[in-house]
Amino acid sequence: MEVYLRSSASNAVAESRPFYDIAARIESLGKEWRDYGTDVPLVSDFTPVVDYDHREHQGEMLHANLNDEQKTIADEVLTAIERRRGGNPYVDASSSIGKTLLFTEEYHLAVARQFKVLAVAWTGIAANLLLNGRTATSTFRLIVAEQSRASSIKRQSKEANALRSTDIIIWDVAPGRR
Repeated sequence: MEVYLRSSASNAVAESRPFYDIAARIESLGKEWRDYGTDVPLVSDFTPVVDYDHREHQGEMLHANLNDEQKTIADEVLTAIERRRGGNPYVDASSSIGKTLLFTEEYHLAVARQFKVLAVAWTGIAANLLLNGRTATSTFRLIVAEQSRASSIKRQSKEANALRSTDIIIWDVAPGRR
């Protein structure tokens, strides 16, 4: 709440925004906040706040800490993003060489350029290391019994629409899961 008060929000708006954040997170998991027996305070002047300058600054700070090989990869990916070339850049590297740092830098800079970014990983531990990371199973509603080869997302669901509106997916792939 204090973060929202510092952004010049009224007390009512500052008090309701954390509820909206939680409700959005619950909806991104395919649930409804109403299912949990609580009401989200309705405030008419609520708008999600993304500090693009802060994201740019964070991304630039992280970029400065990348080694030469990471910077080359980061620059190629950002160029592809900005030119909307698409594709599936793949970073093949062993553990503990800085992929998470690279992914975090890319996340900040892509959001700063106002792209909608989704960060996923196969495991919960890896997802927690990513900025706003989620597991692939929950993000894509993968059916574990089918070895995660099929999704249970309905074509016209909120989840499907959210995925369609996503510009970039940063996916931290576990070893052996290419």
